[in-house]
Amino acid sequence: MGALKWIVAFLAVIELCCCLPFRIHIGGLFEHDDDENELAFRVAVDRLNMNDTLLKNSRIFAMVEKLYSEDTLKTTELCCGLLQKGVGAIFGPQLEAASMHVQSICDDLEVPHIEARWEYRLMRDQLSINLYPRPSILSEAFVRLVNAWNWKDFIIIYEEDDAIIRLKDFMKEGEKQKWKMQIYQFQNDSYRDMFWEIKRAVASREKPDSIVEYRIILDVPRKNLYDVFKAAQQVGMMTEHQKYLITSLDLHTIDMEDFQYGKTNITGLRLVQEQNLEFKDVLKEINARLEQRKKDPITTLKTESTLIYDGVKLFASSLEQMDLAKNVSVLPPISCTLMNKGIDGTTLFNFMKNAALPSPGLSGMIEFDAEGFRSRISLDVIYLTASGLTKDGKHGSFNTTTKLWNGMIGEIFRDEADLAIADLTITTDRLQGVDFTLPFMQTGISILFRKPTQKVKSLFSFLSPFSGEVWLLVMAAYTFISISYFLVGRLSPYEWSNPHPCRQEDQVEENVFSLLNSMWFAIGSLMQQGSDIAPTAMSTRAITSIWYFFCLIMISSYTANLAAFLTVEKLVSPIENVEDLANQKSTMGTYKRIYQFMEKHADEVYVNSNHEGIEKVKKGGYAYFMEATSIEYNTERECNLTQIGGLLDNKGYGIAVKKGKHNLRAWLSGGILKLQEQGQMHTFKERWWKQKKGGGSCSQTSKSSGSVNELGLGNVGGVFVVMLLGIVLSALMGVIEFLWFQRKLKKESEMSLFKLLMREIKHAITCGSSSKPAPKLKSQKDAEEPTKALAGYNSLY
Repeated sequence: MGALKWIVAFLAVIELCCCLPFRIHIGGLFEHDDDENELAFRVAVDRLNMNDTLLKNSRIFAMVEKLYSEDTLKTTELCCGLLQKGVGAIFGPQLEAASMHVQSICDDLEVPHIEARWEYRLMRDQLSINLYPRPSILSEAFVRLVNAWNWKDFIIIYEEDDAIIRLKDFMKEGEKQKWKMQIYQFQNDSYRDMFWEIKRAVASREKPDSIVEYRIILDVPRKNLYDVFKAAQQVGMMTEHQKYLITSLDLHTIDMEDFQYGKTNITGLRLVQEQNLEFKDVLKEINARLEQRKKDPITTLKTESTLIYDGVKLFASSLEQMDLAKNVSVLPPISCTLMNKGIDGTTLFNFMKNAALPSPGLSGMIEFDAEGFRSRISLDVIYLTASGLTKDGKHGSFNTTTKLWNGMIGEIFRDEADLAIADLTITTDRLQGVDFTLPFMQTGISILFRKPTQKVKSLFSFLSPFSGEVWLLVMAAYTFISISYFLVGRLSPYEWSNPHPCRQEDQVEENVFSLLNSMWFAIGSLMQQGSDIAPTAMSTRAITSIWYFFCLIMISSYTANLAAFLTVEKLVSPIENVEDLANQKSTMGTYKRIYQFMEKHADEVYVNSNHEGIEKVKKGGYAYFMEATSIEYNTERECNLTQIGGLLDNKGYGIAVKKGKHNLRAWLSGGILKLQEQGQMHTFKERWWKQKKGGGSCSQTSKSSGSVNELGLGNVGGVFVVMLLGIVLSALMGVIEFLWFQRKLKKESEMSLFKLLMREIKHAITCGSSSKPAPKLKSQKDAEEPTKALAGYNSLY
């Protein structure tokens, strides 16, 4: 038990000192009857804990409290109870008064407050962040729609008083553009009476028996939208003569089956990205939990629910980024009574404002302005058809059965639109229905694939830092330096010494630099180890110095590159091009094999949209044929995706216009040419592909995680040159040492210095003995004196 306590204590110290705590609490305040928002919060937490990319060493725990009223005392009690548990942030509630009260508490105690509701205030509290689009952004979207429809005279109907604040910017723009606006407000749920009043007022201004067109902007809470539509239907205001623009972002959650056959033009905006595969998974999980609570399933998610889900992901991503910049070891309990503040709440808030999710959330990309309002959004325009609420999402193709065009091409063909600008490829089929401008961008089909995760394994990976030629030169250098030690060591007289100085009768000299010893000394230096062999002559020490320098550079280069190879391993991809993909199927022609395989497995391989294809690729085991520009756009944001091979064909994107509008087509083509000549098209692509909306997030990753190149001769060749020059200089120094020493000796026979040098060289290269007779000094007396002195020394003992 004692050892176990020490281990627990040690782990606690590691947790406190190194990284985020294992348990991270986040609080949620939700209305008692709002199961959807609460379950979106819990599902986000659970899915985040299963995510292996965010907060890998921590787990998030959802702390939920339910509000049964807007009583401020009860709200304070619940909020302070969550803070006492040490939460890192508080989500909700949605009720206005309660939310503003929680904002005030969080600001005082420096705890981030994350909201997902519409708010009219233009100034934010210090630590509150809101994922709901700010009113000015939504007003701009409504203005664009009204201008696109060329509405100049219309009716505004609202229910709640704060709708005037919500539509303030919209009405200001109307005054500038001199729109004729009639404004009405529903009173006491009397929807039918109001529609009757509007109908009579409009009819009184029109000629008898004339067809009256109603253009209505409707601002009604989501919970009352169905009742309003039903009341309009009952008074004959849901026919083909009415056009409605709905300001609520939750029109997609209303069951429109009772109204979809009346041919009424009902249009709204949707922030929720229902086409996202993650959205489908989240909806499925929420319905499973609703079933456990014996509640009715839902067909889609409210805007608020998706924003809460995205908010949890944003909190986790920001907390991880903050931890990288500044270690966060603990999230302490906070007391509303003692007013002790949270840890780094302001820092976390700033990271959340500046952070962006690595991939689009259920509500699209998320960016904030300086006040903490969501500043950039992506909205879908949805409208009511006989098959329900849709934007068919198609570029345009011809149905041979109905003989009709769909998508954007169909809208132009039917005079519902003047032109279409999108990633619309120019094809011969589409040219039958519309005209195209000059291409403004070139593209082609390529393959989108998941980046490989299987690492290359090799028993001899330690050889990777150097190329093969460098390894061969290192071995050659080792051999050459060993021979140099042997030859120069033999040549230099200062490397010869008497191994037995006490024996004067038969004086001999030995040389430690035998061939084996030379090789041992060289390998010891190369391995950075010591040796009992030490050079004494200047020539051999010169060789040693240059060899040490060579070893220093080579070992340092090897160690540095080996570390890089061990940390950044090369990945192997199962396919490199379309041929590799086809070879997995059969031995027939490339494209024929692929086509036959896809036709045979149509239910498994075909998808309804690019987004669905991308999600299947991310799951692995699936390659998706996609236009290269779209691949480039997605690989800039999804770092686990890559393009395989080059283009399989070539095509261009053009602007579609109705046939016969030659002036419009010529004007647009001229503009495209002008932009291309000025380089603006390239600038636009760089901006929107690699800078905006999360672009460029994978560029730094690809640079830092790229493969490491082996060092070739061009990298380390200079070291070999220095070594060769050093050996040559050392050899010359050895010759000079030999000649200098021989001039001091008395020769028994007259032999030139050159012949003496040749004799020594011959003795060295023929691998002669490592011992030889000691040379005689010039004076015999000088040669005998040491012997006499040594004999006298021995007689004493």
